[in-house]
Order: sequence, then C-alpha cells, then structure tokens
Amino acid sequence: ARRAFAWIGLGGVVGGIVGGSLARIVAPWLGTEVLLPICSALMIVTVMILRGLARREDWKGDREEGPETDQSKNSGLDVLAQVRQSPYLSMMVALLLSGVLVEAFIDYEFKVVAQQAFDSKDRLTSFLGTIASYGGMLALLVQTLVTGRLLKRFGVGAAILLLPSALLAGFLVVAARPSLWAVSLLKLIDGSLSYSVHRSGMELLYVPIPAKVRASVKALIDLLVDRAGRAGGGL
Repeated sequence: ARRAFAWIGLGGVVGGIVGGSLARIVAPWLGTEVLLPICSALMIVTVMILRGLARREDWKGDREEGPETDQSKNSGLDVLAQVRQSPYLSMMVALLLSGVLVEAFIDYEFKVVAQQAFDSKDRLTSFLGTIASYGGMLALLVQTLVTGRLLKRFGVGAAILLLPSALLAGFLVVAARPSLWAVSLLKLIDGSLSYSVHRSGMELLYVPIPAKVRASVKALIDLLVDRAGRAGGGL
C-alpha cells in the first residue's frame, strides 16, 4: 500500500497541473465562462470512466457474499456508533475534520486577498490557474521524489505531520504580512503537500481498519466529515 498510494495520487496531481494551465491560458484569451463547457466535457468523461469501473468483474467475485457486504447494509447510526467506540476511528475523524476546516480557511484567505489585487475577472482567473498549476508541479515533484522515501523511512506519522507543520509556518507569514505573495505561498504549500504526501499518508490510515467495516466507515467519513468541515469553515 505504501508503494501503490504514492503513484495512484499522481492522477490528481497531473489533473491539477493540466486544469490550472488551461485556466491560465483560456481565461485571458476567451474569457472565464469558456471554462464551464470544458468542465462539462471532462465530467462526462469522468462519468464514463466510473461506469466502466462499475462493470469490472475482477474484484466483484471477492465481494459477492461476505462480512463486508453485510456490513455495507448497516445504517449510518450503526457506523457512527462504531466510530465512537473506537479511539482510532475517533481520532481519524477529528484529524480529517480539522484538516477540512483549515483547508477552508486557506481557500477564503487566498481568494479574498487575490480578489483585492486584481481588477479584472479574467486576470484573476488566470492568476488562480497559475497558482494551481505551480502547486500541481510542486506536488508532482514531492510525490515522485519525497513521498515514497518518507513513508518507507519514517512511516505514516511523519507523512501526515509534514503538511500541518508547513501550514503553521505559512499562517504565521500571512499573519505578519497579509499580502498576495504570502497567501500565494500558503496556497502553494497546501496544494503541493495536500495532494501528494499528505493524501498518501491519510489513505494509509485506513489500512489497519478491519475490511468488514472499512468501506462503510470510509464512506461515512468522506461524506459527513468533509461536508460538516466545509460548513463549519464557512461559518
């Protein structure tokens, strides 16, 4: 799993680079609104890929009848009870919730300062795309050069500690100098580490969870924690 997750995460990293580059080029040339039909086309491709994955037979045989299938029928309240009874799962929920809250704060800080710095909507879109593209490039370097070595040598704990430590330093810089370069630095830290070493480390936290509860717990955490965290961050 340590080897696989580092490379699986490259898909999102490369997508961030391509998407940011498209926004940087298309917005000043044709206007921000042109990005919407591009997004629609990409979502159609995504749906087609997901439908193809749903029809795959190579992993269905192991899940036809077994504990995990029975567990997936449990209600959300049953899964919540399992989370409350497990210190490990409870800490995971708290960790993920705090991460989503911080991500919301970073997004708001960055966009407020960036919007004040540009008087043109298309120039602002191009700048946002540039930061996303550079963040993806940094994430690509981290994922290929750092993530695997860090996980093998220091383990998951060091991998998931790297992002909050770097973000803390970035927040201190923004607090001292709330300028465009400072929030851009904070956004680059978040973009380069969140979708590389941190995501790989967080996915590995699910590995020790018994297979019969892993799917239902992960589904609940992804749905409930992410939405609640973003709502709390907005408030």
